[in-house]
Amino acid sequence: MDQGPVIEQLERILRSRVFHGKAQLKQLLTFLVQNVDRQFSLKPDRIIQELWADEAKLKTSADLAPAVTRLRKALESYYAVEGRDDPTIISLPDRSLRTLAGAKPHWILCSTRIADQESEAPLRTTNVVSEAELRLTSPRSKMNQRRGLWLWLSLGTFMIPVLIFTLRLSSGLLDDPKAVRLDGNTVTVVDARGRAIWSKSFADGFWSDYYKGDFASRTWIGDLDGDGNLSVLLVYHPAVQPYEHSSTLICYSTRGEEKWRWTPGRALPELHGSPPTFFIRGFRVLNVTAGKPARIVVVSPHEPLDPSQVALIDTHGKTISEYWHSGHLDYATLANLDNGRQFIVATGVSNGYEQATLIVLDPDQISGASAEKDSGEQIHGMGLARERFRVLFPRSDLNVATQSYNAGLVPIAGADGLRISVRECDLNPDCRIWYEFNKKLELRSVYPDDRFRDAHREFFGSGGHSHALAFAEEAKFTKVRCLEGCLGESVPSVP
Repeated sequence: MDQGPVIEQLERILRSRVFHGKAQLKQLLTFLVQNVDRQFSLKPDRIIQELWADEAKLKTSADLAPAVTRLRKALESYYAVEGRDDPTIISLPDRSLRTLAGAKPHWILCSTRIADQESEAPLRTTNVVSEAELRLTSPRSKMNQRRGLWLWLSLGTFMIPVLIFTLRLSSGLLDDPKAVRLDGNTVTVVDARGRAIWSKSFADGFWSDYYKGDFASRTWIGDLDGDGNLSVLLVYHPAVQPYEHSSTLICYSTRGEEKWRWTPGRALPELHGSPPTFFIRGFRVLNVTAGKPARIVVVSPHEPLDPSQVALIDTHGKTISEYWHSGHLDYATLANLDNGRQFIVATGVSNGYEQATLIVLDPDQISGASAEKDSGEQIHGMGLARERFRVLFPRSDLNVATQSYNAGLVPIAGADGLRISVRECDLNPDCRIWYEFNKKLELRSVYPDDRFRDAHREFFGSGGHSHALAFAEEAKFTKVRCLEGCLGESVPSVP
């Protein structure tokens, strides 16, 4: 057989986005293609020696099977999108089917799309096999013909599922979405086996500084409407003039039809004429509860100014209610707290107090704006908010000496409460103090991390302000001021 088109196809596949960064799969595919003419004598030990030369003695055929499966799925994903019009098809059949049918199993099959010479029929696919395989399958007698008929009947039994899959593939009836992948300017939704279901391209690209290598956190897949059909949520922020655009939350159906778009924020007097450009920092989907459908929580601070919006929207992209905060809320999560219900937890900075803040909101009481001591920081026209819990974290002497304020970082919700880190400096880098609250929102423990201790020692190690991190100073970290949700001015501590 002519190996030229196969080698060209191999090079296309190795350069594809699907195979980017998959060194072992590239090596396996290259080896199989190079040995296609002697694949029936190819043993797993030989492939293992090729793939894992440095540790071949530690590998068995059981280690090879997952690699072959991953390669098969990667090829299916490639031909579903990038290679759908390629003239040559390289595939890995299921060896177990051929073995059960009594035939010698292929490691790899190479096919070419050829036009029908005698008609204008659509393109069809013809398997290109080695001369050795032709000799093995060529009937030389009536007995061989009967054996061949039995073989094809046997193979038909096993090929029916493959045919069904092909029909489902051609008609769009793939499995449900499982993950969302970003390749350049194209978003691809794939099923559990890595097969592409649908793709969308965005002419203005995706702003890399916004996604910061964590594209998965900007997506969600689940049943929003409770009808058994999955939806795909995607936060989109363009790469073209990114600071002049707000982020957009887009909802797609299982098959890729756009259902709605939602844009955060609004034009507030406090923006002083600045465009209402709000960046979605996080979103979460609330659980369905008795009498209440699923709802989506979206947290979006304004760029470059201060106010942040916490919006509750329905499954049709309509705003139900909103809470406004004076300062950036950059992180959010959901937590089951004292009564077992889900609450919204957001962290960031309170501009009116120039301190790190933690805010807990009841989804059923989202409204108003945070109350600020400085009228210049107050967001007007919203009414006063009803926070379940609002606290300010004390600033360390290191933070006072090196920063304008400290800042609340990612809240972590666990079975026993909340864990929050507060950034105190950028010296070590990103030194932090950690706070733990139980499910009743009582302070359980406070401790600086080692990076904070090292930065403190380095900064205050010499000069007129030199001092060690004393016990009395650490004790001040426990004085967490409570603005809402406590009986006193400080968050109560428990042993």
